[in-house]
Amino acid sequence: MGMGNYDQSEYERREQTPTETQSSPDDQPDEYHGTVTFEEVESTATLLEELKEIKEG
Repeated sequence: MGMGNYDQSEYERREQTPTETQSSPDDQPDEYHGTVTFEEVESTATLLEELKEIKEG
């Protein structure tokens, strides 16, 4: 379908409220269980200085 073509099903879907819209399991994000850790290796000041240098290029 090209740009600007009328699609009745898409129009009807957009007219529905979110609770009326059907979704499939593929529409749902994957669930992940676990932990995320960050190692702080540099200070904020050092990171800001590096950002400044990158922007100045």
